[in-house]
Amino acid sequence: MSRKHVMDNLADKAVNLTRSTPSAKVNRFVDDLQSKYNKLCSMSQQMLGKFEEAVKDHQQYQDVYQDCHDWLSSAREKVEACSDTSGDKLSLQNKLERLKVSMEHD
Repeated sequence: MSRKHVMDNLADKAVNLTRSTPSAKVNRFVDDLQSKYNKLCSMSQQMLGKFEEAVKDHQQYQDVYQDCHDWLSSAREKVEACSDTSGDKLSLQNKLERLKVSMEHD
């Protein structure tokens, strides 16, 4: 991860410490810390993968939502354009035809 170089440096110092102090307690402590760090890195990578997937899913949702919103706005505009019921029979039939054509294309 981003601090790996710090941990690698610390691990090198721990190895030097275990060489200069051949104590089983120090060795176990260093091994335990390294194991915990490795486990933390692994879990972090897994979580990062899940978060990246969630961001991707959310972006797809937003795209589909925007498409739906755009379609709904367009449909609303078409209906409003034909909502005036005044006029003669021919103009009303033309409005009805425009609505039918609009419905067929969507």
